[in-house]
Amino acid sequence: LPAAEADPNLVNYTLPALSTGYISFQQCTKPFDDVRVRWAIAHAINRQALIDTFYTKSDTLATGFMPPAVLGSNPDLEEITYDPEKAKALLTEAGYPDGFSTEFWYIPVIRGYFPDSKAIAEAIAVDLAKVGITVELKTEDWGAYLEDRNLGKFPMWMLGWGSDNGDPDNYIGYHFAHPVGEPKEEDCYNNDQLSQLLIDGAQEGDTTKREAIYKEAEQIVHDDMARLPVSWVASRAFFRSTVKGYEPVVFRSRYEKLYIEDTK
Repeated sequence: LPAAEADPNLVNYTLPALSTGYISFQQCTKPFDDVRVRWAIAHAINRQALIDTFYTKSDTLATGFMPPAVLGSNPDLEEITYDPEKAKALLTEAGYPDGFSTEFWYIPVIRGYFPDSKAIAEAIAVDLAKVGITVELKTEDWGAYLEDRNLGKFPMWMLGWGSDNGDPDNYIGYHFAHPVGEPKEEDCYNNDQLSQLLIDGAQEGDTTKREAIYKEAEQIVHDDMARLPVSWVASRAFFRSTVKGYEPVVFRSRYEKLYIEDTK
């Protein structure tokens, strides 16, 4: 990216963040069935340091699951602070005063939301060790990784999501909507109130009402620490400087007026 931005023959068009890198937990497996443990992990990881070290200046620390460009993103969520002492206190309260050991699976591919997944996982492991949580870093072929994630085989893992169309049903709804009382095998997370909200949101036609529904859903996901959001990653398009008329629009960039400037 620095090389591309420094090239006078290229123009960088930056669009709002439409993807989230996150950490997930298998909530039918101890100790991740305890919300205090999940919040302890959230407080133990210096997420801002990850952003500063591994991401670009256009990427930001995620404060919720959905980025601001998606309808229903909730700007009023309580800050997820980096606080190792609070993490230790929560672990003690949950019955793990000396911490615990687990596996942490990292993606084997490069993605904008985790541009150097192994190094990021290693940094997270260092942070977790400081509060007594020892993780064994593991990965596998991408296809197997996705399949095993779907089958709920990972106790703790990293993944991400990029919006297909900008609608919250395709974002928070895709990840957490399921029939009431029937959690997904992937993470076993079950909150009947959230399930019903996401069903209602998908069926509601009024935009203002939908926004309120999804903001409430975001609050529940945040409070339950169902996923720990890490990064909101900007979208980019690069054109040669001689290409004119491009209009970067979220989910529908406009190419109708493109032309090549004569530089002779």
